[in-house]
Amino acid sequence: AHQYWVEAQTLRDSAKLDSAFPYYMAAGDAFWEAAAVEGDSAIVARAYVSKSKASGILSMRRDFRGANEILKEIYDLLENIRPGDIDKRVATMGSMGRNYNFMMQYAKAEDIYMQALHLHLTQEEPAIYRQIQLLTDRGRVRRDQGKWESALKDFEEAVDLCEKIKESSLMPVILFHIGMTHLRLKDYVEAEGYFLQ
Repeated sequence: AHQYWVEAQTLRDSAKLDSAFPYYMAAGDAFWEAAAVEGDSAIVARAYVSKSKASGILSMRRDFRGANEILKEIYDLLENIRPGDIDKRVATMGSMGRNYNFMMQYAKAEDIYMQALHLHLTQEEPAIYRQIQLLTDRGRVRRDQGKWESALKDFEEAVDLCEKIKESSLMPVILFHIGMTHLRLKDYVEAEGYFLQ
């Protein structure tokens, strides 16, 4: 597994992503196999990263369906081998939702984001930053389906969470999406107010 990983990283570093893909897949398969036997969190992390990088390569190629197949495999393996590792499962679901969004399968994306938010909030101390990202992503797909009020509610909840934890880096993106939602509602004055923030 380690040899596959080193080869994949070497190819990636030399901008040969297409060549790196099979090595990431092989490394991920080998690490998952070892993780199933040993259950070591470091091995699980390597398997997760290897397969995630392979999925990312497919997403960059715009093969979102193939990327989601790998992400579903990651999710299932995490659920079986490390069911307590909720954050990795939630991150995997977030990536799946983004791929569905790129494929314009908004209802599937919304469903995945709803499941991810539900799972995320089952943690003892859920990371608010991840919750903000999921709310923003779900708001975007709701907006793209014409669910204006639901989208605005998600964006406003994300803004409230940003203010709660004093997180300013995500605020411009969220305000932009609120402005775009108002623009689609032909509420130009309200949209401009958000764009100017």
